[in-house]
Amino acid sequence: MTVYSYINKLLPSAKGLFDDRWPLPFHEELANYNFDTTQIDTLIFYDKQINAYMPVRYIKVKLLKFGQIQYAPLSDGELLSEEEEKLFLDHFIEYCRKKHLFHHLIQSHPSGFTRSFPNSSAYCPFGSYVTNLSLFDDESLLTSYDPKYKKAIAHSIKNGATVKLGLDQLPQFYILYQNSINKAKIYCDSHSSIQTLLRNLGPDKCEIGVVYDGEQAIGAILVQFTKHTAYVTHAGMGGDSKLYGAMKYLHFEMMKHLRDKNVKFYDFVGVRINNKTASLDGIFRFKKGFGGKLNSGYLWKIDLNTSIMKVYNKIYDFRFKDLPHMKDIIDQENLGAK
Repeated sequence: MTVYSYINKLLPSAKGLFDDRWPLPFHEELANYNFDTTQIDTLIFYDKQINAYMPVRYIKVKLLKFGQIQYAPLSDGELLSEEEEKLFLDHFIEYCRKKHLFHHLIQSHPSGFTRSFPNSSAYCPFGSYVTNLSLFDDESLLTSYDPKYKKAIAHSIKNGATVKLGLDQLPQFYILYQNSINKAKIYCDSHSSIQTLLRNLGPDKCEIGVVYDGEQAIGAILVQFTKHTAYVTHAGMGGDSKLYGAMKYLHFEMMKHLRDKNVKFYDFVGVRINNKTASLDGIFRFKKGFGGKLNSGYLWKIDLNTSIMKVYNKIYDFRFKDLPHMKDIIDQENLGAK
């Protein structure tokens, strides 16, 4: 197995390995953004036997080394068979253990779920709703939605909703995003971090959309993309409005816009398949309503140095025992098996 990096000069360079047929987590621009904001490198693992690559973030916290898979392994920009994927992951785990690269692989990024999981890992079912934009013109795209969505979008259009696209929409986007995230009491990317993201990705790999009721911004999304896939990574809502279909209208306009830029897939980035929480079920149903295919698999994590991680886990569990939101999705779902 060969390990590449865009940042670490001691490793073979990943420059030039990936074009727009590959998802964004493989690309230099996103790796540079992650390093600029967190000093975390993105390593690209290549298995010659399978001819496949997989991006993994390398996170060092004092003496501990963590890895986080950013995307499932791909060959020529395409998913492997389940058998090939399992073999790749087995090779990857064996290599990391042999080279002492990581003490622990934390839960995969939501865009990095896989259709299989290594033996002895903790895991939970996970998936994402994805629309193949290349299959639709404007009318057939709208028809693919839940009928209630189509009606809601028509309502918004009839009542004067407008959508503006462009990175110049950052000020309006960030106000709505920040307000929504703060209400949800979850981590909020700083304004400077979003600015750094836009600077690294630019208009060829990032887009902002804001929907307005008159002059008032009431909904916003930020999408990162290559021609392979667009990912809805940030969103926000706010303000008083009777346009009950505004966010649906915004996604419709963004889908059409990215399709016309030859982006193939539109990914809503993650849903919990077996959740029992009303708010999460609402997110599941919202994303499902856009008519995309549910791609399903697993989030997983695994200790690669069990003795060190046994001590770390005890300390972590004690420190955050009364803070359930500090648990990852796997622990929250409580469906994993070690």
